[in-house]
Amino acid sequence: MCLYQRVPYFIVIIIASISYFMHGRSQIILWALCGIVLLAGALIAFYHVGVEQGVFKISDGCEVGNAMPSSLEEMTMQLMGKPNVPCDKPQFVFLGLSMAAWNFLFSASIGFITCNIVWKLYETQKLIKKSDEHNKKRKEGK
Repeated sequence: MCLYQRVPYFIVIIIASISYFMHGRSQIILWALCGIVLLAGALIAFYHVGVEQGVFKISDGCEVGNAMPSSLEEMTMQLMGKPNVPCDKPQFVFLGLSMAAWNFLFSASIGFITCNIVWKLYETQKLIKKSDEHNKKRKEGK
C-alpha cells in the first residue's frame, strides 16, 4: 500500500513536465488533471491511515506471514507472496502522525490548492476572453 501512494506523484511529475510545453487552455487542463491526481493520492493515503487505525479491514495481500517455513520452498513462497512490512502498523511516526497520515495531509492540501488555482486561472481566462470580445465590438462600432 505504501508503494501505491507514490504512483500519483510520478503521474503528476509526468503531467507537469508535459504541461511545461503547453500554453493556454491545454496547460490549465493538464494542471487540473494534476490536482485531480493529487486528490486521488490523498484518497489512497486516507485508506492507508484507516488501515493503520483499524477502521478499514486490510486485504490478505497486505498481511505479513508469521508462520515459520518448514522448507526452502515454503520460505521462498512466503518471501515472494507477501510484503515484508505489515500495512496495518506505522513504520515511522513524526509528531504523532504516521507517514501515511502526513502523505494524506500533503496530497489533499496540494491537490485542493492546485484545483483552486486552476479554477481562478479558468475564471481569469474567461474574463479576458469577454474583455477581448467587448473591445473587438467597440472597435467595430467606431
